[in-house]
Amino acid sequence: EPQTQLHLGYVFIGHESNSESLMAQLFLARHSTAHDGRRVSHCFSLRADHEHPAYMEIRLLCGKRFHDLSLLSHSQAARAINAQGIHILIDTVGHTFGGRPEVLAMQPSSLQLEVNPLGTY
Repeated sequence: EPQTQLHLGYVFIGHESNSESLMAQLFLARHSTAHDGRRVSHCFSLRADHEHPAYMEIRLLCGKRFHDLSLLSHSQAARAINAQGIHILIDTVGHTFGGRPEVLAMQPSSLQLEVNPLGTY
């Protein structure tokens, strides 16, 4: 893919109906409709429940750019994110239950944002 594309990464839990998973779905739905070729969205699941509707919906929205990191160590997960060439990593989990802040502490992307599910940044 050309270097002119912006690679966005969304970190989510994906194992329960929570505000983080909903937020990831909203971002992805918005960005997956942008077919201008300038943005590429990746999804990184920190915890997996393959049968949960939220997990399946995010997996469907992301398609081939869905990455299940649930079985990887913190350092392996950080390397997997970095290997995708993510420019902006959007953490929809933060320090909530099930989050893995150790992965983001390794700075797998040059720019990382934590989006608080309560609407503050």
